[in-house]
Amino acid sequence: ENHLPPPSEIAPLVVQFTNNCVPLSCFSRTISCLMAIYDWKLSRADDGSPKCLAHNVVSLYKPQTPSQIVLVDTGHTFEVHVRPGEGLDQDDMAEICFEIKDTIFTAIKQVFDRLNLSGIEATPAFVCPCEGKPPAHPASLYRFKSKWRLSCSVYEENKQTSKHHLMWLETPPTNTKRPTLEQLYDLNVPEEVGTNYRKLGTFLLNDETGCKVDVLELDCFRQAHDVTMKILQNWLAGKGELPTWQTLVESLHRCELNTLADKIQQKYLPQ
Repeated sequence: ENHLPPPSEIAPLVVQFTNNCVPLSCFSRTISCLMAIYDWKLSRADDGSPKCLAHNVVSLYKPQTPSQIVLVDTGHTFEVHVRPGEGLDQDDMAEICFEIKDTIFTAIKQVFDRLNLSGIEATPAFVCPCEGKPPAHPASLYRFKSKWRLSCSVYEENKQTSKHHLMWLETPPTNTKRPTLEQLYDLNVPEEVGTNYRKLGTFLLNDETGCKVDVLELDCFRQAHDVTMKILQNWLAGKGELPTWQTLVESLHRCELNTLADKIQQKYLPQ
């Protein structure tokens, strides 16, 4: 409890797993994925030591993002606690929560793929606001008439969501044209790009000399699918041009990947 941020306008997010059990090593691997691929950092104390680094609770931050993130492994779920920085309005906090949620769930999916876990899903939830016992249990999410509601996992009671929950659920307008890695997976972008990854990497990563793509090629042993994924991950992490759907569409057209560009244009940038 000493490591958790104080209560704020942002409710803790819960990651529920199939069978109500966190897969073995999933927590530590998710932390490693967030740090290695998405460039998240350990929060540090004044003496340079990790502020909080234990087998079931870790304090992190995302560079250029004014917030502290504390991840907790309860054994049954993950909990994501956020301490927002000073001077942020609700749109700022919603944008931060959107990016944090998307990154964490994408990292978990990558861990599942690496562990060859099938039949297990991770879904967003919240700590149930009901006053019954046990004192802490999750409430899953569902939609009724376009509004988010909570369903208690113990007593099956239905609860309303509050503005503290909606911070995680309502995509702010500034993010509606921003891609996520999961969406790029669903579009089969790595497969569609194929051997054209060098051109795409040059445009997305603003790689004037080609050195950035060279390094990624060596890291991935010139496997086209893996190189493309690394390019996309670096781009989404802010290591290049502005990560928007418009940027991606324009870059794909420059690579003469017009069919993929048109598909993305129709789905995510309708006129």
